[in-house]
Amino acid sequence: MIIDGHHHIWYDIQEKEKLRRYFPTRQAWDQCVTWAYGGTPPFKDPNALYSRHLARMSDYDGKYTAESLEYHKIDATTVFPVDYDLAWGQPADITIEEKLIHTGELERKHPGKFLPYVNVDPRRTGALDIVKKAFEEWGKFYALKLIPGSGFYPWDPIVYPIYEYCIDRGIPIAFCVEGGGRGYRMERFNDPSNINDLMCEFRDMRVIILHAGVPYTSWFEKCCYNAQHVNCSIEIDAWMYGRVRQGTGAAAARGRRAGHPNMIDDPDGLTTMFHFAKVTAGAHKIIWGTDTAHGPSYTKETDMEHLGWSTPVKWLRSLPERGAKLGYRFTAEEVDWMVGGNLARVLGIQKDPAWNIPDKFGWRYRFPSANRYRS
Repeated sequence: MIIDGHHHIWYDIQEKEKLRRYFPTRQAWDQCVTWAYGGTPPFKDPNALYSRHLARMSDYDGKYTAESLEYHKIDATTVFPVDYDLAWGQPADITIEEKLIHTGELERKHPGKFLPYVNVDPRRTGALDIVKKAFEEWGKFYALKLIPGSGFYPWDPIVYPIYEYCIDRGIPIAFCVEGGGRGYRMERFNDPSNINDLMCEFRDMRVIILHAGVPYTSWFEKCCYNAQHVNCSIEIDAWMYGRVRQGTGAAAARGRRAGHPNMIDDPDGLTTMFHFAKVTAGAHKIIWGTDTAHGPSYTKETDMEHLGWSTPVKWLRSLPERGAKLGYRFTAEEVDWMVGGNLARVLGIQKDPAWNIPDKFGWRYRFPSANRYRS
């Protein structure tokens, strides 16, 4: 089974003369300015992109995503809505409730193919109620996604009621853990050490670490060690991409490439990273993903940022041969786990008694201090 562990469906909605934006206006403008001035001169005009910011990857009906799943023979994909309103200090035109209800509708339209997560900023007034309605009323959701870089620490007690709700219902929680966020995310909240602190308090929570600390190899190592926790997995996405993901045309001609190991520019280095993840956390803890979206500009052959959606899967399938040349051992069975089996088990899609963890640690948090019980 092949499952993309990190995929988005987003869109703007044109209503008569008004364009309702999926992202807050500041976020859309930030992306346009970064697109225009983020490379080397000659620069571009951000206004040239602003009016059509999401047009190239808008997929309101899930049409492009579904067609690409079929073309690339990928069995299913996660679908992540996003809530960045508090991070940017202004509401998006499309509310988080609308986004979640729509995501639930997409799952019903593509059952078994679209595996949606709930995403809500836990600092929202009524965040827990939104989480409950999503899981209980708005559709079939498979996990909760949280974005600490929006401005909160994973171990902040403000999130505890949501954690307890998810633990009681066996709902996994995925955390975005990545560095180098520019103005997009506040990096200090994303440090993997915060995930370790969280898992010390909630040992029975099922955690997926998204992005695995990209682009810092030191953070990648931290994420792998965090995944030694019994109930923790890591999802590897942007680590895999090289200069193709960085852009085409003029950007590619200038030789822009990722500054870290990847399957385009440094496949041996990436193979070594997967080996480190395997020997540190275990092959049964590794999930792959793309962190991309689909839309009109993504043809079936070259979608997923002009690389081809199934390209990372094909690369992973080659790990046994690639690893052997470097003295590492990967089996075909382990690769099967990575490309879909591991996530299927975490999300409850596949059940195998041999993988069950029937015993629980039994505590929610070690707080307040044990000193309170002294006589």
